[in-house]
Amino acid sequence: MKKDRVYITGGDGEYLKMAELLIKSLKPFLEEADFRVYSFDCDYTIKGVECIRINLPYTPTSSQEDPIDIAQN
Repeated sequence: MKKDRVYITGGDGEYLKMAELLIKSLKPFLEEADFRVYSFDCDYTIKGVECIRINLPYTPTSSQEDPIDIAQN
């Protein structure tokens, strides 16, 4: 089964370093696939990968009544 797109959601720059290694490992096996990486509150570039920055709203406390919908960014 051919997959059209591979999504790897991420976090800050430290996590995205690991995601970058994962992508490099997968690319030979998924040559037909596109990769998309979401970075949270940081800019990150991976060659041949669509990188999308998501700015999360600042919340001063860990308690929050409504969850944050990051898909709206």
